[in-house]
Amino acid sequence: MLKLESSSDNNLKPSVVGLNTAIKNLGEQHLNTTELTKKFGTENVAAALTLIKTSESADKLTKSITNTNTAEEQQKKNNDNLDGSLKNLSSKWEAFNLAINEGNGLIRSCVDVTADLVGWLTKLITKTDDATEARKRLNRELGGDGSKESTVGDNVKRVDSKGTKG
Repeated sequence: MLKLESSSDNNLKPSVVGLNTAIKNLGEQHLNTTELTKKFGTENVAAALTLIKTSESADKLTKSITNTNTAEEQQKKNNDNLDGSLKNLSSKWEAFNLAINEGNGLIRSCVDVTADLVGWLTKLITKTDDATEARKRLNRELGGDGSKESTVGDNVKRVDSKGTKG
C-alpha cells in the first residue's frame, strides 16, 4: 500500500482514487512479474499479484457491506438491557468528567479565575493597609492621635495655626 501511495502516478495512489480503484488501475497496466518486482520488491510481489487478481472480489465485497446497518443493529440488540444502559451511562459520565477536568475544562477555569481574584484582593488589602498606616503616621507626625476623627487636614491647620502664633 505504501508503494502505491508513494507512486508518482496519481491513478495508483489510494489516497487519491481509493484503494480498490488504485489496485484496479495497477492491474490495467498489465505489468509482468519482473516489472511488479521492481515496483514492490521481491518480498511484496506475491501480495501485489494477489491483490491485482482479487480486486474484483474486493470491490464486490466493499459494495455489499457499504451502507449496511447490520453491525449497528446487532450492537443495539446486545445493549438493549440494564447492563447496556449502565455501560452507556458509564461512557457518557467518563466523557463528562473529561470535558470538565481535562485541558481548559469548566472547573479549571473557575479555579483559575478564583485564584486571580484572591490575588487581586490580597493586593488591594495590602495597598489599603499601607495607605491607612501612612495616614496614621502622618497624623501622628503632625501632632494628631492617629484616630479616624483626627484628619490630616485638621492637623495641618492646627500645625499652621501654631506656627503663625509662635
